[in-house]
Amino acid sequence: MPDSTHFDPTAPSPEAKTPPSGGGIAGVLGLSGTDGSDDPRKDIRFGLLVVFIFFVVLMGWATFARVDAAVYASGQIAVVGNRQEVAHKEGGIIAALHVKEGDVVRKGQELITMSGDETEANANALMAQFIDLKTREARLLAEQGLRNSFAEPVEFADLPEAFRPVIDESMDLQRKTMASNRTFLASQMSVLEQRVAQSEQQIIGNQEQMTSNQTRQALTKDELKGVEDLNARGYAPTTRVRALQESIAGMEGEYGALRAQVAAARAQIGETQMQSVGIRKQYLDQVMADLNDTQGRLKTMEPQLVAARAAYDRLHVRATATGKVMGLQVFTVGGVIQPGQKLLDIVPESTPLVIQAMVPARNGNDIKSGQIAQVRFVSLHEHSAPILEGKVLDVSGDSFTDKESGNTFYTARVQISPETLATLSRMGTEQLKPGLPVEVVVPMRERTVLQYLLEPLNQSLWKTFRES
Repeated sequence: MPDSTHFDPTAPSPEAKTPPSGGGIAGVLGLSGTDGSDDPRKDIRFGLLVVFIFFVVLMGWATFARVDAAVYASGQIAVVGNRQEVAHKEGGIIAALHVKEGDVVRKGQELITMSGDETEANANALMAQFIDLKTREARLLAEQGLRNSFAEPVEFADLPEAFRPVIDESMDLQRKTMASNRTFLASQMSVLEQRVAQSEQQIIGNQEQMTSNQTRQALTKDELKGVEDLNARGYAPTTRVRALQESIAGMEGEYGALRAQVAAARAQIGETQMQSVGIRKQYLDQVMADLNDTQGRLKTMEPQLVAARAAYDRLHVRATATGKVMGLQVFTVGGVIQPGQKLLDIVPESTPLVIQAMVPARNGNDIKSGQIAQVRFVSLHEHSAPILEGKVLDVSGDSFTDKESGNTFYTARVQISPETLATLSRMGTEQLKPGLPVEVVVPMRERTVLQYLLEPLNQSLWKTFRES
């Protein structure tokens, strides 16, 4: 038996005889060779493994990660209806300035007062004439209907309070005129009515006399009959008969005269009634003539009054909407304004804000009304300011060209709902103003990173296979 303590330097040690573990990917790929410290293939294989794993992970990410296609457009905040320009038609001299740049004004509020004494005097004179003619027309219409009073014309309700004294004076004058005319007509009618009443009383008296006459005739005739019988027998003289006959004849004559008087009285009544009708007709004819004249004058002067009032109202330049004064062009009392000159702009505060975006011409067919858009306000410096969601309202039907840059673009309007804008207010963000820049992104279609990377290659191949 050999000696166990003999040392052989060429013999392998017990550790070297132990086989490698061979576990894991390194073992499968042979990265743990018997002499790995001197084999360069180990590093190459390990590098290929890392590249393979990276490529697999990258392809998996590129296949499933989304990079959606979208249209990018820059723009600015605008308002529906845009700014409202305030100008002056006739021009003139500034008498007073009531606002300054940035003031918030209400609709109808006076902004600038122009000097115009002659214009004001002309408007006031025509207004006084209008008031006089309208009250006269109201009075004549009442007289035409034989009414005893008339109400104030409804047109006076819209007149400025400054004309109230003129209205009251004119109404008082026309009421007095109406009362005078009615009194004169009533006096004429009263005279005729009294004449008719006298004639009627005369008829009654004559009729009573006629009744009495008939009674006396009947009695006298009875007496004559008895006397004639006595005269025939010789008991009464003939003179008595003749006297009774003469008395009866006289009474018959009186009766005829009374009948004639009754007929004459009745004729007079008819004549008086005709006079009454004539006086009333004459009165109404005069009223109608005056009414036609008054209405004709009103028709002629009303356009003049409208023009004069419009010129007078333009002396007081007023706000056309509730909003903020921007771009004030006049600053000096006594300064001269040219006809049609722009004075200022009013940016309505209650008008919904919209985004006026410039869409590149190449994307003009990719954006349509109703699409959802993402809006970022680049003027907001808060890092927490969110990207808001909006909606495309419309897209221009034709493209435009920027004269400075030469770029061609379509215009799109994007609206942000008030509820979405309220999130900015809750964050304490300053109020958004028209003109502030924004960025708009409108998603078009879903795509992955791999599709995005291959898209240029696909387009190139599409063109290549179609070249002649």
